[in-house]
Order: sequence, then C-alpha cells, then structure tokens
Amino acid sequence: MAVGRRVIIPDYRRPQALLVPHYHSTILTMLEAIAEQAANFSGVILLSQDTALSDAFVASCSSPELFHVISAPFDTPWLRDRSPIAVKQGDQVHWVLPRLDTDDRPLDEQLFSRIVQKPVEDAAVSLPHGNLVAGPRGRAVVMLQQAQDETEWREQLQSLNQLLGVRDWILAGGFEQEITGHADVHMRFLGPKLAAVAWNEDNPDDQQCCIALEHALLASLPNLDIIRLPLRSEDGHYASPLNWLQFGKQLLVPRYPLTPAADIRTIEQRLQQAGFKSRFIYSPTLEYAGSLHCLTASLYV
Repeated sequence: MAVGRRVIIPDYRRPQALLVPHYHSTILTMLEAIAEQAANFSGVILLSQDTALSDAFVASCSSPELFHVISAPFDTPWLRDRSPIAVKQGDQVHWVLPRLDTDDRPLDEQLFSRIVQKPVEDAAVSLPHGNLVAGPRGRAVVMLQQAQDETEWREQLQSLNQLLGVRDWILAGGFEQEITGHADVHMRFLGPKLAAVAWNEDNPDDQQCCIALEHALLASLPNLDIIRLPLRSEDGHYASPLNWLQFGKQLLVPRYPLTPAADIRTIEQRLQQAGFKSRFIYSPTLEYAGSLHCLTASLYV
C-alpha cells in the first residue's frame, strides 16, 4: 500500500503515453502529426472513432509497435480538460478526474473510466485540467476567471490540497480577451527551476497580466527563472506557443497561421538557450483557443 503524502506530478514530467484523438475532421492531419512526432518520445494511444482509419494510419508509421488503438465515443477532441490529474504517493500513481460544470459533454464524463481499468477519484471542485499547470514541490498555477473572487476561489482550491498533493496554489488573472482563461495558454513549467510565460507582443494590457503572473510565480518560487516567449493575438484569438507537449528536453510546439516567422525563430532560440529542442507542428486551431496540449492527455501509470 502506498505511504506518505501525495504530490502532484509536475507538468514537465515525461508521460508514459500520450492519448491523441483520431477521427475524420478538418484537423486530422494535425492530429496525425502530433501522434507521429510524439511516438519518438513516448507510447501513443489513439482514441479512435473509426478503427479502420486508425489502423491504416498506424500501419503507415515507421514504428507501428509504439501505437495502440482504442475505440470509444467522445463529445469533443479537447481531451485535456477532462483528462486525469496524476498524483504520486509512495511508488503509486493515482488519477483524479477533474469536474466540469457543463452538460454538453456527457460522453466525456465517462470516457476515462470506460477506456482504462485504473480507478479514478473525482474532484469536488470544478477545475478543467487545462487550467491547472503543476510545478515543482507541489505548486500549481491556476488562472482566475472573469469576476471570480480570489479569496473565495483560493479557499475552494485548498479543499483539494490533500487529494491533489498541492502545497501552494499560484493564482493570477488571465488575458482579458482570451476565451479559455486557462493556465496552459499563459504559462508552463519547463523544469523545477524554469518556467515560460506568454508575452503578447500586440497588447500592453496583456503584458501587464504577464508581469503580474511572473510576480505571483516568483512569490512562491523565488529561485525560478522565467523566459518570455512571444504570443500573437487577433480579434480575441490567441496563438500561444506554450500550448506545447514536452518530452524531457524535446518540445512539440504549435505553429499557428497568426505566428510570424520572426516569432518562430525567437521561440526556437530562447528555448535552445535554455537547453531545449523544438519541433513545430502546424496548428490551424486559432478559433478554438487551444492546440497540442489541449487536444491530448498525458498518462502516467
């Protein structure tokens, strides 16, 4: 039996497998690029709505043995928000299922209990997984939603401390025009002493939000180094490169139609200076306010 206190698994920990939705859609090429690139670094599970389509894709890959196809119905391909939060206790990993206050994803409510035999525990507070970025030593970043009272919200989050193994909740306000308000658009931990924040080159108000987020991070983790990576926005659509997938020192980074070539070079250079390699995947998903990280689920067993 596991002993000791729980601790949330950091955002930068390499997953044992990545769950990727796979179905006929306008973003099928992107989903297949995610799966094929991720297979270089971890196992890949395709959540399929058409097993013939998925089997044919796997057969075309150079290492088909790295893939596993499972079939289950789902409401949306945006798996992250409903994916389990992994916490470690002793030598065991527990899964906590986030709760969403929405009635339009009934299939997603049962998805993970349907496709895995691992038991899952339910969180009592509504907290989409995309709005929780886990850091070192039990820190977790959550962005405040519009009109949300910080004191009241912090009290609700603290009720999850034992379940999730969180020691300190780092709260900050999100970009006013960004529709998700999720932390994985605004910041990501790259390691126990390094984080990246999204710096909106087009919006001074968003830059002030970013500065406030940096202050909140440093108040909890004073030895943290922070790098700023350029983000572009247009008409409320945010092209955040931080919605990446991390596998050790390798990052799969979204490249949006809105992202200029100069920003791609800056992102690549700054990450390289920090010791990371980047592979860019074309992401035509601006209207959905998410990308590689939001579409997938990282699984730890």
